[in-house]
Amino acid sequence: MIAAYLVTVILTFADGSYVEYNNGNWDVAKSYEECQSKIASAANELKEKYKDATDPKPSTFMLACIEKK
Repeated sequence: MIAAYLVTVILTFADGSYVEYNNGNWDVAKSYEECQSKIASAANELKEKYKDATDPKPSTFMLACIEKK
């Protein structure tokens, strides 16, 4: 069986709110390496989208490749 990974990218904000990349419709990668690549791309998109946000201010990224079984 070939492993698949859910690409999880969440950006939290200083007030405790958060956004999920692609509104929580997580992409599926066919390998761990592909998942890491998709994470980098998604995180960069969110960084760009929220780069000027100040209220609330972006805080922390939560990134994961979750093995899909």
